[in-house]
Amino acid sequence: MVQNLNVPGSVTVNGNNIGATDTEGIGTATVWEAFTIGQCANVTADFCGSVDFTNFFISITDACPFVAVIDSSSTGTCGDGTLSITWNNLPAGTYYYPVLSAPGLAWGPYTVEFSSTACGSVPANDNCSSVTPQALAVPGTIAFNGDNTGATLANDGVLATAAVWHAFTITACADIEVSYCGTSPAFNNVYIVLAEQCPVATTILSAVYNTTDCVDGNWTVYFDDVPAGTYYLPVLSEPLSVGPYDVTVTTAPCVAVAPVNDLCASIVPQNLNIGGSIVFNGDNTNATTTNDYVPGSTWEIPPPVLPSVWHAFTVSACADITVEHCGTNPAFGNVWIILATSCPGNDNIVGPGTYDNTSCGDGNYSVFYDDVPAGTYYLPVLGDVGAFGPYTVTVSATACAGVGTCDGGLVLTSTFTTSENVCQDAVADLISFINTSTSTESYDYILTDASDNIISLLAGASFDFETAALGTYHVWGVSYNGVLTNVIPGAPVSGVGSNGTCFDLSTNFVSVNVDICQGLNGAAGSAWSVYPNPSNGDFTVRNGGASGLMTMEVLDLGGRLVHSATVQLAAGQSHQLELAGELAQGSYTLRISNGEQRYEHRLMVK
Repeated sequence: MVQNLNVPGSVTVNGNNIGATDTEGIGTATVWEAFTIGQCANVTADFCGSVDFTNFFISITDACPFVAVIDSSSTGTCGDGTLSITWNNLPAGTYYYPVLSAPGLAWGPYTVEFSSTACGSVPANDNCSSVTPQALAVPGTIAFNGDNTGATLANDGVLATAAVWHAFTITACADIEVSYCGTSPAFNNVYIVLAEQCPVATTILSAVYNTTDCVDGNWTVYFDDVPAGTYYLPVLSEPLSVGPYDVTVTTAPCVAVAPVNDLCASIVPQNLNIGGSIVFNGDNTNATTTNDYVPGSTWEIPPPVLPSVWHAFTVSACADITVEHCGTNPAFGNVWIILATSCPGNDNIVGPGTYDNTSCGDGNYSVFYDDVPAGTYYLPVLGDVGAFGPYTVTVSATACAGVGTCDGGLVLTSTFTTSENVCQDAVADLISFINTSTSTESYDYILTDASDNIISLLAGASFDFETAALGTYHVWGVSYNGVLTNVIPGAPVSGVGSNGTCFDLSTNFVSVNVDICQGLNGAAGSAWSVYPNPSNGDFTVRNGGASGLMTMEVLDLGGRLVHSATVQLAAGQSHQLELAGELAQGSYTLRISNGEQRYEHRLMVK
């Protein structure tokens, strides 16, 4: 019997297909249902509640006997898994629907409901491309409402069931709650995904959802750690989930969880065999600087202090070490080029190593360390802009090509002496140094004071003592490989070492005495007097010579200018140097010049 289907409206038909035959020659047994609509309509047929029905026809015909079929516009499922079929924009007329009869697939009593909506009533947000994403703060809330009646699958991409759409944009990582609370009647089913683009190609799937958090039985869906971006929210449309709806989207900031290897103290060093390698994998997202480095050490210079995650390895013999970030995708734009020898990292480091971003072939960095002594080393994986995310680091070791032998030998001047006297007379006093070392390793010279406290590491094998303050100096030699350590002004030269495999301080030093020249300015210089000397830093300087404009400079033992003044002094007039509290205890040089002559006096501050 043909059912009259109002628009909008619905009609329910009960039947039984046991014993059906193929009366229409369509290739399988069927029974038939029919409906008539008086105007253009979108019609849905659903078998919700029918038992033992898992297969259906998705086409209808408008003639009996049938001539041609009209395929469905979309399909969906009821809450019990049975099928619903929708045909959009059917013209007014009578339509015939075949109910499949097949044991085990569609067999026995059935209930089919035909429902209709008027043509042209597809929701305005049926297509995801028609919605404008709304800004959603983190934390924040936004409410969407609408009616998904008449939704289609148009432009819905990989989704299998019709939906209407909303969209939002977040600018920071967020935990997201999508709540249908307030939708009446409550929807039987909802989508538990967020689409990452329109049309849909990929989605984010929720792992947590329920119908208990809403007191009215509606669904709540949760998404954790959603990155900043724009997301499209599908509202499912299928039988028992059709009609007006309310959806509230709420965000909260992601809870930043530090990686398990964020602290170097939490890792266990792995044995790295000579000739072998170790692969470390991880993710440095949310890395912190907690307990990474000793404050003020090499790791914090220059600022800002950067976070790291850590791995560690142990080598039992001298090794050439290669650290490769090959395979990290996207490639890290920055990496550490030093290794820590302790946890937290201090100034006792290995490196800097040589490095490049070509050896990997994918733009990642490789770092090379030569002649690394046996021991345990902590490998930091840097967290920086352009260097956060999953990573792969391969550490390999090969036997050292040959451990160098260091020999400090004897230090001599280029004229083969171990002592020199220098006078300050505005003429360069360049002294060159040689050594008797037989080592092929690096060799440098260190300048100290008479107490063997470091003044500086010489830039080469010579030094102009004309620039030095009055006093006695020692020049030591050091033979080493790796990088010198503890070359700190004021520290004893005996504390110098290296992070390489050998180091040796010379067995002697060259002594250089810098004093005031006698002769050229001696007579004139003797006309000046300074008293009291020693003093607490306050001195009286008396001009016993010619009148004029005088420049007075005070230099410390390292030749650094610590005070300068220009004064007009007549013969016999005095000038006060008031430096108490400004100068530390020690020896200084007072240099007086008038553009034509220069006079020097030694000052002592007690």
